[in-house]
Amino acid sequence: MNLKPICDYVIIKPFEEESITESGIILPESRDTESSNNGTVVAKGEHVTIVSLNAKVLFKPYGFDEVTIEKQKYLVGKAENIMAIIT
Repeated sequence: MNLKPICDYVIIKPFEEESITESGIILPESRDTESSNNGTVVAKGEHVTIVSLNAKVLFKPYGFDEVTIEKQKYLVGKAENIMAIIT
């Protein structure tokens, strides 16, 4: 990926949703669910100091815009929309 966010923006790769239930039922990819609100920071702007690269984070579900680059889904938004770092 050749994107470098500016100022206080971050790019997050959301965690993949499980497509198999605990009982072994395979769910179709087109099921209607809300997307997960956690993922990994893959790029950050030069003014972002609250989070590091590769940090696992919890973020506001509607604080980011979804973009697709090379068939991979990413979320782009302001670092202030990150609520917590997952340890």
